[in-house]
Amino acid sequence: IDRLKIDKLIIPSSLDYSIVNVIDQIKELVAFFNASLEVVYVNTPNSFKSSEEIETFWRNFKKIHGLENISLSVHNDYSIKKGIVKYAKNNGIDLILLTSRHSNKPLSLLSGDITEYIVNHESQPVLTFNLKRQ
Repeated sequence: IDRLKIDKLIIPSSLDYSIVNVIDQIKELVAFFNASLEVVYVNTPNSFKSSEEIETFWRNFKKIHGLENISLSVHNDYSIKKGIVKYAKNNGIDLILLTSRHSNKPLSLLSGDITEYIVNHESQPVLTFNLKRQ
């Protein structure tokens, strides 16, 4: 069996510190595939951040976590879910890394979440990291 060829990975982020718990696992995965990784922020009207806010957060985050070889891409869209899918399709992404808290709340079950939407609407492989509740 041929080895799965993974060159480009993305992990969407809300530009908070939620991915901190899995950053070491993500680094190992990038090294294993010898791939490039982009953190993708989908800037929406409901969660809009200015360029200055985005750049300041990213500069500090990279410095704290030693992410010299990882880039940040900003994609503007009306929906985070659709923005991630569009970004992956338009940029030849081989693997989408997602984080999820696996909520059991009734509202979450009715409305679905970003992870569920992407798994159901994206043809590329998706790997999900469970963020444990603190």
